[in-house]
Formats: sequence, C-alpha cells, structure tokens
Amino acid sequence: MISVIVPAHNEEAVIRRNLYALTKGAKTSELEVIVVCNGCEDSTAQEARKVAGPIQVVETSIASKTDALNLGDRLATGFPRFYVDADLVFCFSDLLRVAAVLEENGFLAAAPEFEFNLSQSSRAVKAYYRVWKTMPYFDTGRIAGAYGLSREGRSRFGVFPEVTSDDGFVRLQYAPHERVTVHESSVLVNAPKTLLHLIKIKTRSHGGSSELRKKYPALFSNETASPLKSLKRIFDCGLPFYDVAVYFFVSCYAKLRGRINRLSGSRIWERDESSRY
Repeated sequence: MISVIVPAHNEEAVIRRNLYALTKGAKTSELEVIVVCNGCEDSTAQEARKVAGPIQVVETSIASKTDALNLGDRLATGFPRFYVDADLVFCFSDLLRVAAVLEENGFLAAAPEFEFNLSQSSRAVKAYYRVWKTMPYFDTGRIAGAYGLSREGRSRFGVFPEVTSDDGFVRLQYAPHERVTVHESSVLVNAPKTLLHLIKIKTRSHGGSSELRKKYPALFSNETASPLKSLKRIFDCGLPFYDVAVYFFVSCYAKLRGRINRLSGSRIWERDESSRY
C-alpha cells in the first residue's frame, strides 16, 4: 500500500482539489491518504472530510508543517511513502509512475516533474520562471513539494526537524545517484500572480536554505547546484536580458530579506496566497 501524507494549514480553498486528484481511480487496498490539519483557523478539515476515498483527516492545534509531517508518519503504514503539499495537484496515475520507479529501479527518493500554471501570473513572474526552470537544481533529482521515499530511503533519517526547508533537508539526505526526477510524471503548481508574492516564497526558500546550511552543514556534500553553476547556465542558455534581470532582482532581494529575517530571529512563514485559487 502507498501512503501519502498531506500537511495542511489553512488550505480550505484548495484541499479538495488536491484530494480529488490524489484519490481518483485509487482502490482502498492500494492507497491511504493522511491529511494533517495543523493549526487551522478555517474549514480545511471539514472540506477534506467531504472527499470520499481512502482518506484519514487528523487535526492538531500545533501550526507546524514539520510537526504535521511527523504526526502523519506515525499514522502511516505503507511504502513507498509520499509527502505532498496541500496546494498542489498530483494525480494518482502520476503518483503510481513515481512509486514504480522507487519500487523497481532502486532509487531512495523520487519526484514528478513540476508543471507550472502561469496563466494568472504577471509578465515579471513568467520571466523569472523561464530562467529558474533552466537551473542546475533541476538536473539531479529535485525533491520538493511532492515526492516519494522508499522504505530504505525513509530510514535514512529519523523525525523531520523543526526547519523551514523541510524539502531541502530531505533532498540532501541522498546523493545525486540516489534521487531522481520522473519525467513521465508531473505535478501541477499554480505559480504566484505577482512579483510581490513570488518574492515572499523565494524569501522563505533562501532563508530556509541558509538555516539548513547553518544547522546541518554536512548535508551539503550532496548538493550539486551552486551560484557559479547557475551563472554559467544562464549565460550558456542565452536567455533574454529582461528575464535574467528579473531573475537576479528576485534572487538577490529574496536572499537579503531571508538573511534579515534569520538575523532578527523571525519565524514568520511567508507564503503565496495569490496562487490558492
């Protein structure tokens, strides 16, 4: 049986869409989905319970994604084990393709391709993503947003630590040859509508990476991306000046904001509300 853990904090607008996609076509004997509503102040749990299927909804007053992941892990029984953000659309058929790679090819961690929905995004946001999708980060097993671990892969670490970049923590548990992006599978990501919302999520991303490097420096022996490689990739691809300018502005500004937040001790979880439609 495949287990899927969905941490959800105030996701009433999107949780049913997520669960319909995850469970459509699945038999009770082959899938269990555990939705962990953490610190919700809306009707996320009630909305999740409206979806029929092999779904268990649990609630906790602690507003913490990593605490929710750990709670879900304690309840889950199957492998491969997937961790899927509540605002994504990951169809059961695509999940099966990733699960097959984990079961048949010996990888410890695997994730589908990102498919970005930019239909509501501004010109600047589209420019940023055109550059970002070329980055070396995507070359060797991008593990983020929606990913699966084999039983052996999950045994690589204990509980999820209280860090902002939980995806980064997981990804760096594995050497490049142990993780893979499954190109035959995809997960739909609604991109931010505005540059301001994009900066918010990139601030959290950069701040989380900085925090991770400080707390777990040894993990970065498994990192293959670097600023120099990214810079080389940009010039090798011959991308338009406007796209590159937007990318550098967002990256530099978000890194600065992330550093300021970290130095000030801020634990605000900045997220993009514009894409939750």
